[in-house]
Amino acid sequence: MQCDIPAGPFIAAIDLASGNEKWRTSRGDEVLTWCTTAVFNHNGKTFVIANGYRHICGYNFETGKEIWTMSGGGDAPAPTPVVANDYIYLNSAHGKYSPIFVVSPEATGNITLAPDSTRNQFIKWSVKRGGAYMQTPLIYQGFLYNLQVNGILTCYDALTSEIKYKESLKEAFSASGIAADGKLNFSSEEGNIYVVKAGPEFKLIVKNSMKDVCMATPAISGNAIFFRTQHFLIAVESKK
Repeated sequence: MQCDIPAGPFIAAIDLASGNEKWRTSRGDEVLTWCTTAVFNHNGKTFVIANGYRHICGYNFETGKEIWTMSGGGDAPAPTPVVANDYIYLNSAHGKYSPIFVVSPEATGNITLAPDSTRNQFIKWSVKRGGAYMQTPLIYQGFLYNLQVNGILTCYDALTSEIKYKESLKEAFSASGIAADGKLNFSSEEGNIYVVKAGPEFKLIVKNSMKDVCMATPAISGNAIFFRTQHFLIAVESKK
């Protein structure tokens, strides 16, 4: 549970059965953020990753001890960290900074980048501008798809940072993208669902209208995709 509140920000682990705190770790002088943590296992150890502005951190899952930290994110981040290809992908975009970071799970200590650098011992690659303010990055079949609030969709090689394409969907977006069956789905605030072919070349397959405001990320269960709009819950299911 990440609580980046104005006075005394902290991260804590809560026992589900009893509600008791297992541990609580201070987040120092962190500002207000809106992020959800990510938990993952690497080489038999479990870690908690917290996005942030001044304190982007990795913690020991069992004890809450801070293992690594870095600064330089957007000043009011919302995206959730994503683990893929055995790396930690983080982005944010607000105020002066809008970076994307790709961090090694072996990171320790303060891994903040030098001002003129985009990588170091524990940061495989990064971009200084171009990250997303609201959207969690979508990583699928070897590519990172970064969709900004203004509708700019950029496809990166997830391991090298090479840009494969940058296209404008010409709408505003708050929801994160999802992927399945070789297709990407992006929901605009106006309720248009852009279905894009996965891969290094941009191809819009279809644009479907929900005819209602849509700010929530779609969800996939079985053969169905669920869209929550302002007034409706819509299920689209394959009969194959």
